Amino acid sequence: MDALSILALATQCVTAAPAPVVAAMAIAETNGSAYAVTIGDEPVSPADIDAAVQAAAIGLSNGHVVKIGIASVPTTEFDKRNIAYSDGFSICRNMAVAGDQLRESWQRFGARDEHWRLAVLEIATGNPGVEGDFAHRFDTAMTEVRKAAQGLRQPSGAAVAEAPAKPAARSGSSYADTETAPSEPAKAAGAWDVYGRDSSQSLLIFSK
Repeated sequence: MDALSILALATQCVTAAPAPVVAAMAIAETNGSAYAVTIGDEPVSPADIDAAVQAAAIGLSNGHVVKIGIASVPTTEFDKRNIAYSDGFSICRNMAVAGDQLRESWQRFGARDEHWRLAVLEIATGNPGVEGDFAHRFDTAMTEVRKAAQGLRQPSGAAVAEAPAKPAARSGSSYADTETAPSEPAKAAGAWDVYGRDSSQSLLIFSK
């Protein structure tokens, strides 16, 4: 899945964190693979939803930490919200829960604009202060998202705001697209269509 499609889905599905941040995290984590599964530190690439659910079940039965879906969300995050982890392979639900998880970390860091990147690194690596391989992938992904945002239009015709790749790269004192993130958490239950979208949400129209 390309960056534009991932950003479009994040814009529609994520309510608790900035969509560009979640989109870049998904690209860095799984390159946009909806059926991605990580068992311990080992990523696997199931071919379909059935294989993905089976791989996750085997990992959990063997006592491993298992992360699933496009944003590589730990199955425990779905447990906290009374959501079956198998539902976490829904792209929209996975991104929504990832947004909740990011917001919780962001608030622990102090809820300032520059803390979104730290939240991503903490969740993905457990070491937010380490500028390692994942940090590089995330920054590269954020650059892709910025470019993709130029081709994404919301129903109102307004372009999605850009996000900086990392705090040092910004000018001035404002993160234009990471300020005032919505606070509504992911829903524990709802009517989701075949594309993993909440039926209460409006259809997002975008152009390539």
